[in-house]
Amino acid sequence: MFKGKTVIPFATSGGSSIKKACEDLKATYTEVNWKEGKLLNQASKKDLENWVKKQ
Repeated sequence: MFKGKTVIPFATSGGSSIKKACEDLKATYTEVNWKEGKLLNQASKKDLENWVKKQ
């Protein structure tokens, strides 16, 4: 389903990083073009807008 697609993982809640989840996803879905994930649990609307623009 995601073969050849670009995926940018993010999380909006959590007490730790999303590094482990990203590693697990990359190992499971090897045919996806993965971009670096980001934890956005305390991001403002402006932070989100800036992050999306950079992607």
